[in-house]
Amino acid sequence: MGFYRKKPVVVEAIQWTGDNEKECIDFMGEAAFAFLGLKEYVIRHNDGTFHAETEDDFNKTYEKI
Repeated sequence: MGFYRKKPVVVEAIQWTGDNEKECIDFMGEAAFAFLGLKEYVIRHNDGTFHAETEDDFNKTYEKI
């Protein structure tokens, strides 16, 4: 048995605020239309995929650098 720590991963993210549609589209391209309106953070992974997280989950997992 051993202890393991999740390696830190740097990701790019944006939060849909309700009035930053252009910024979200610039960040995600056409994929933005699947996420707009969720008012969640959208994370872009190194492989180019996106997923959304609630603000609470995002803040528990990530810190701004």
